[in-house]
Amino acid sequence: MMELNLFDELWLEENGTTESDISYLDERMDYEFPPDFSELYKQTNGFRARLGELYIEFWGIEEITSFNEIYEDAICGQYVFFASSDEGYDSYAYKKETGEIYVFPTDCGIDDISDGRFCAYDLSGLIECWNKKAQSDF
Repeated sequence: MMELNLFDELWLEENGTTESDISYLDERMDYEFPPDFSELYKQTNGFRARLGELYIEFWGIEEITSFNEIYEDAICGQYVFFASSDEGYDSYAYKKETGEIYVFPTDCGIDDISDGRFCAYDLSGLIECWNKKAQSDF
C-alpha cells in the first residue's frame, strides 16, 4: 500500500470510501481498480499533497467519474484517469488492459491518447516517478 507519510505536506479528505463506493466506481468505469488503490481510498476519498515543489492531487470518486465521462470519446474506453499534478498540467490514468499507470499532458484537456507515456506499474511506483520529477524539475 502507498505510504502517505512520504509527502512533505498532505491534505486529506475527511472521510474514506466504502466497499460499495469502490464497487460503484469499478462498475461506472468498467475497470476493477487494483487493491492498493482500493486500500488508499478506504482511508481518504482523494487528497492533495506536496512533494518538494510538486503538487499532486488524487481525485475523489465523483471527480474520477466526472472527468472520465467528460473525456469518454478521447479516452476510447482504454484508460481511467484518477490523479493530476502541477495544477492539472499532467494527469494520471490506469491503462485498463494492463493496469499500468500512464501520464498524459492535460493542461488543455485530452486530445489524443497517444500522448500518454508509461509512468509506473502501481501506486508506489507512481510516487517514485513523482520523487524523480520533483528532484529533477527544481
